[in-house]
Amino acid sequence: MRISYLGLLASLSRIDRRIIYLLVACAVALPLLAASTTRLIPAEESQSFHRAIAQLAEGETVLLAVEYNAGTAFELEPMVVTLVEEVFSRNARMVVSCFDAQGVGLVEETIAELAAASGKTYGTDWVFLGYRPSAPGVIISLATAPYAVFPRDHRGNSLSDLPLSSSLSGYADYQLVAVIASGTTAQDWVIYGTGRFHAPIIVGLGGGIGPTFQSFIDARTITGLIAGLRGAAEYEQLAGRPAEALRALSAQSTAHVLLVLLIVVGNASFFAARWLERTPY
Repeated sequence: MRISYLGLLASLSRIDRRIIYLLVACAVALPLLAASTTRLIPAEESQSFHRAIAQLAEGETVLLAVEYNAGTAFELEPMVVTLVEEVFSRNARMVVSCFDAQGVGLVEETIAELAAASGKTYGTDWVFLGYRPSAPGVIISLATAPYAVFPRDHRGNSLSDLPLSSSLSGYADYQLVAVIASGTTAQDWVIYGTGRFHAPIIVGLGGGIGPTFQSFIDARTITGLIAGLRGAAEYEQLAGRPAEALRALSAQSTAHVLLVLLIVVGNASFFAARWLERTPY
């Protein structure tokens, strides 16, 4: 009987690799298609990020600085979606700038769709400034003389003609600064924005650079921080808006568990086959 069990285990080493590919595909696809049941314990910095947005009052204005493109949207776009939905749900307003020339179209399209779904009007509830090079210079200008660097919005409208932006003067215009970035722009906002903007700064980052900002949280230079897919999923859960990040994190976790099981079974099958080769019948 012992040999038959070993033989069954050893036979798994000959399983068609296409079955393994199918199992992995199912492990990834099913959580993406189904409603996520993943429950996370949010980090304190994620809770602080959410609290800063939850405290916005009707009519207050958020300055949203975004830096991502098609290659980094997987982690960062879910953060933007949840943040924009929360801001609009509180009837707050947004001034949006983009610090990645390749991502301007993605950012504007995403926010325009969310604004339309929330019944918000361009020029009154939100304005998209567009892209300008040299992040430090743009950050300083937004705090001191916004018309100097953005005389017109991305659509060609004069800022002075739009209800939301007609009275922009600088640092005092915003009650919250939110930065969603994949590169060094977020650090520029901490260096050049802290002290110039009289408003809390919250930051969303790609997972690879998230740990480097922990010191800013510890020093209370920034108010909140979410990083990577995990941070985006925590924020979705805190906001009560489960969406892409939670589903993607669930798919990632399921695939990781399956891969660990396949590695364990594969090694067990290998050693079972070796044992049978040495065991006389």
